[in-house]
Amino acid sequence: MLPTAAPPAPAKVIAGAVALGTAGAALGAYLIALAVRSRRRLRRS
Repeated sequence: MLPTAAPPAPAKVIAGAVALGTAGAALGAYLIALAVRSRRRLRRS
């Protein structure tokens, strides 16, 4: 990418950003689920 011109982001960059965001959201939800499960287990025990 040239500093003087700002061309539209290539499809690869957009796809990569979307994939990264989706993976991050999935990982975050997974970690939250694990935390909730661990908390429930601790409360039950």
